[in-house]
Amino acid sequence: MTIFRSPVTRRRFLGVAAGTAATAALAACTNSANTGDDGNTGDAGATPFDFTDDRNERVQLPSTPGNIVMYAGSAAALWEYGIRPAALFGPQRLGDGTPDPQVGRVDLDSAVDLGNAFNEFDVPRYIKTQPDLLVSMVVNNQQGLWYVPEDSADEIMKQAPSAGIMMVQKNASAVIERYEQLAKALGADIEAPGITKARGDFEKATARLADVAKSKNGLRVLAVSGTAETPYLGNPLAHASLRYLHEAGVPIMNVGDQPETQTWAPDITWEQINKYPADVILHDVRTQSLTLDQLKEIDVFNQLPSVQAGALIPWRTENPYSYHSYAQIAGEVADGLERAKAGIA
Repeated sequence: MTIFRSPVTRRRFLGVAAGTAATAALAACTNSANTGDDGNTGDAGATPFDFTDDRNERVQLPSTPGNIVMYAGSAAALWEYGIRPAALFGPQRLGDGTPDPQVGRVDLDSAVDLGNAFNEFDVPRYIKTQPDLLVSMVVNNQQGLWYVPEDSADEIMKQAPSAGIMMVQKNASAVIERYEQLAKALGADIEAPGITKARGDFEKATARLADVAKSKNGLRVLAVSGTAETPYLGNPLAHASLRYLHEAGVPIMNVGDQPETQTWAPDITWEQINKYPADVILHDVRTQSLTLDQLKEIDVFNQLPSVQAGALIPWRTENPYSYHSYAQIAGEVADGLERAKAGIA
């Protein structure tokens, strides 16, 4: 599908609701022209925009979008290339007010907040931003965009063209590459010094991870999330974060041989988790999952040999899809695997 739009000017918010605090924030958050290592080297609007997203929808605009509204995770990925959001929606801050890990290095004070939680999207404020482009993620091959509420999607989607990047059923490195392609379409210099260094660091970290994984013959790794009632065992073919580790050679168990379209193994109880012996546990660190301390309060989990041995590695499934972020993840997992011993379970 190709979406064509009439000429779009670089909209500034200073003339919208002048005198309000929201307007001041909006005016400051347009996609500014930056130079330097982050890769953004030209004025927004200087060249045409042409991008086909992961829904196979093509957006063509006569000028580069200036006011870009982004899902928090998308903003974290594009921030590394100097692409700045005018407004954000989706997880930005934790309950204590600190930045959510999903937003990476995004300056939250520089963008308008349209909503922090699922199904929380301030449509009137979004319209007031006069967006040129909406960017979010796509899950399960659906046409809808992540964190865009279904009940207001029609009103939201008619305000501006949109771009969606698939975040499941592919390697995280492929997701990073897609964001890089989008950043390039938005005017970023993807060969800027800072970008090439981050890419090189990521490649070195991935190579080290692969070497460490290869050296650990017979190791068994289990990805675990859960609530107080139910454990969830991650499918390494479905989650981009796990697929990245899996394709680097980390032997993550696919319980029940699930296809890539199945995010989790069939439901089990905590009393059944010891049926899947693992030498290492990757534990989900998302806010909706139990913390490691809470998991250890579940006796059957705490008694697992891998837990008793301290063979526990954070599973950072929602950290930004960026070279910088995944270089850190690769290093952390490699460090954990180096300490692990096969056959303890």
